[in-house]
Amino acid sequence: MAETFSTIAITALRIQASIILAGYLIKKAGFIWGVDISWALFVVVIIVMLIRARGFNQPASLSTPKSARIEKISLWAGSMITLAVAGLVTWNALPTQYHLEDKQIIITGAYGLNINYYDIDDIILQTEMPVVDMKNNGLNMGPILKGHFTVQRIGGALLFLRSAHGPVLIITFKDHSEPVLINFSDPAETNQLYQQLKSQTR
Repeated sequence: MAETFSTIAITALRIQASIILAGYLIKKAGFIWGVDISWALFVVVIIVMLIRARGFNQPASLSTPKSARIEKISLWAGSMITLAVAGLVTWNALPTQYHLEDKQIIITGAYGLNINYYDIDDIILQTEMPVVDMKNNGLNMGPILKGHFTVQRIGGALLFLRSAHGPVLIITFKDHSEPVLINFSDPAETNQLYQQLKSQTR
């Protein structure tokens, strides 16, 4: 039984390594969401491994209260880590909320910030989506890009994107700090936020 469990564990490790490698290769091929998808699959493999591990019982001669306690702690720790990773990814993927106040726009959620209207240099509504080169610190799940990325012709930028297509709102600052790029899955919402911001900064 122990040998069978070891075989499954080794197989799971090989699958996990292959998933991570595939993610980086997909990213190199131009799909920046490859690494995040690979990590999601990585978590799935861990969950399946934990479930299957519960089906293996040690022989009575090898089972002790201490080993049983260690097994429970290991399963509990693995479950907590999996839930924490899944919760973090879910929280990051939640739609960003935008609240326009008298003197600033408040962007809530992961990577949220407050932007004073006075600090804004320009607001551009660009019809074409700029090419995103690399993720520096953020989340990329298909069309959802949130966090710090490197963007062609812009450089470092803070992204709150829900669609891979334009239009996209580009906010630049007087102090030349990294621009903020925003869009919604519905282009009408992007246009609406652009009009609201322009009216606040006139």
